[in-house]
Amino acid sequence: SPAGGFTPADLKRLDDERKARQAAYKAEAETRKVEAAAAEKLRKAAEKADAERKRKEEEAERKAAVLAAQEEKVRVAQEEKARKAEAAVVAASAAAAAAEEDTRRREAAARDRIADARRQQEDIMRRQREGAAARATSF
Repeated sequence: SPAGGFTPADLKRLDDERKARQAAYKAEAETRKVEAAAAEKLRKAAEKADAERKRKEEEAERKAAVLAAQEEKVRVAQEEKARKAEAAVVAASAAAAAAEEDTRRREAAARDRIADARRQQEDIMRRQREGAAARATSF
């Protein structure tokens, strides 16, 4: 047997195994590198998608807040209109009541004047009758 107990065929086989192992390590390292790059790409894409989602949510919230503020403005304006309309109704009915009261006072005053005029007329007629009766008895 040769020195060290290895035949040239043994040495070639060992060398081939060593080369195969190196190739396997190299392929594994390359695979890890490709996987790491893919993972990084995925991570960046997920971050971008997350940022976009957050941006859209914030925009939707902002739009909702603007819409809510506009609705509140409209509601307050409508309430104010309703209050003014109510005040106008109250004022109009108070004016109508005052006008009715004024009309009642004028009618009452007119009735009083008519009654006074009738009494005066009756007094005059009575005095005329009494005067006529007195003249008739004096003859």
